[in-house]
This record gives sequence, C-alpha cells and structure tokens, in this order.
Amino acid sequence: ELDFATGVAKWSDESCRIYGLSPEDNMHSFKSWLSFIHPDDRQRVIGEIQEAEKTGSGTSIKHRIVRPDGSIRYILSESRPEFGPDGRPVGVYGTAHDVTENTVLEQSLQASYKELETFIYRVSHDLRGPLASIQGLVRVSVLDVKDETALKHIGMIGDLAMKLDGLLTKLVHIMSVRDKKTTNDPVDVVQMVEGILSSLKFIDHFGNIKFSVNSNVKEMRTDSEALRSVLLNLVENAIKYHDYSRKMPFIDINIHRNGSPNVSIEISDNGQGIDEEVKDKVFDMFYRGTTSSKGTGLGLFIVKSTVEKLGGTITLESAKGKGSRFRLSIPVSD
Repeated sequence: ELDFATGVAKWSDESCRIYGLSPEDNMHSFKSWLSFIHPDDRQRVIGEIQEAEKTGSGTSIKHRIVRPDGSIRYILSESRPEFGPDGRPVGVYGTAHDVTENTVLEQSLQASYKELETFIYRVSHDLRGPLASIQGLVRVSVLDVKDETALKHIGMIGDLAMKLDGLLTKLVHIMSVRDKKTTNDPVDVVQMVEGILSSLKFIDHFGNIKFSVNSNVKEMRTDSEALRSVLLNLVENAIKYHDYSRKMPFIDINIHRNGSPNVSIEISDNGQGIDEEVKDKVFDMFYRGTTSSKGTGLGLFIVKSTVEKLGGTITLESAKGKGSRFRLSIPVSD
C-alpha cells in the first residue's frame, strides 16, 4: 500500500518473498519499486502508470523484475487508486503475482508451435512438388494407356494425389488463419453470396437445388477474405452432402441484423443431417461426419477457426435425415 502523503509503501510478506527480500525489508517508495523493474521494461511500465493516472483508473501490467541475487522473474502487477472523502486520490493499493512459470511455459509452447508451423510449411512445400509431378504423369498416362484396368488404377492414383494435395493446402491454410491479421473491409454480403453460388454452379447436382438468399443488411465491415472462406466452405458442404432423393432439395441463406452489433448469417438445408451424438464433433480437426465422406475432415475446423479469428461464433442445429442449420454471429464495425 502506497500512501501519497508520506510517499512510503508497505509491502506484505508475500510481496517481499516474490521480490527476493526479507519480510523485514517491507518499507519502500515508488522510486525504489521502479529500481526492481527490468531495465528493458521500465519505460513501458512508467508509461502505463502515467496513462492510468490521467484517467484515475487502475493498472494491470505484466513485466519482469530483477531480484537482488540477479535472478529474473515475471510479475503481474495490479493496482487500484484509493480516494479520500473529497474524492481526491490519497494512495494506491495493489498486488504482485509471480507468473514466471506460466510465462516460461507459454513461451515454450509458442516456440514449439512456431517449429510445428515451420515444419508444416516445409513439408507441404517439399511434398507438393512431387505431387504435381504425379498428377502430371497421371494426365499423360490417361492419354497413352489403353488398358481399362490400368486406366482405372491410374485414375485412383490421380484421385489420391489430388486428395493429398487438398490436405496439404488446408493444413497451410490453418496456419495462415492463425497468423494473419484481420482487415476491416466494406462487404456487400449478398453480392458475395451470389458470387460464391456462381463459382459453385459446376458442382454435381447444383442445378437440382433451390437456393434462397434473404438479407436486410446492405453492407457490413469485416475481413472480406475470411468471411468469403467461411461462407464458401459452408455452402459447398451443404451442396455436397445434400439429400437428392428429396422432391424439393433447398438451401436457404438468411442474413440479418436487428439493432445488434453483430450480423447473423444462417445457412439451412433439408439435406442428410447429422446424428445428435456426433453433432458436437463436426468442428474437430480431421473429423468426418459420415463414413461416405471423401473430405479431409478439416473444412469445418477451418470454418470455426476463421469465425473465432473474426471474434464471432458458429453453432449447428441438425437432425439425421432432416437437414442442418449453421448459424454465424459476426461482429461488425459501423
């Protein structure tokens, strides 16, 4: 506790222990406290304290300290101003949390993640070259080979190479979603949806589906590339896993905003649907909802990761044999 009148701060036994001091050495000043702050962090700490003084608010600052024995610890210093009867500040009280272990673990995890990221990029680059060669050989072989059995096997090789290439592409995309900084673009969301539908019109059975797009949102501001990736994945899945035995297969896309800071986007269909017991797993990495699925199991994982990167949420309502509804809530700025 720091008393402004005397300029003296009294430290608790635990604060003394954290700073490497004896319990008897518990009377300090603001200046003596600053002397413990790591030189590389000192100016930042002073700046944050000065900013808090202007607004009369508290502080929560993570910084390093150098103990008397030279050891370095990571501290979370939190403080609140104390006011007198006349409303003027008379002092500050605060706490010191030793967060060294968590910080070191976090740094270790970040380093490991960076190594994993580099490994994935490197492996993807090294594998996609030979994969491109295989796909090229498949295309040439289809023209030269006449034997039906051999053509069938060559086609299977081509399909597997394409699937592996898609997997590598999506793994790289997962890494880029995490690292990419979001933008704040003006988006005509209806125009975006119509463009997506136009790009998907060559998918099998596209012409059998009745599409409906309804919106009361003229424009929204968000990361246009990320939003397009999310909508493309969801609409493409709805087409691929529809139930074409139905008389009137449909996909409805509803976009609305009713006084909320978020835009709600719902994509509904009367397709195959998903079993209740596996519904919560569809956003997991490498999970495939049906045994007949030929996907990588990464599509919905990427969708969820991207939506969360935008600060939004995604939920699923589905019943086997009745269809699915994905509901997005995307925060937007005006």
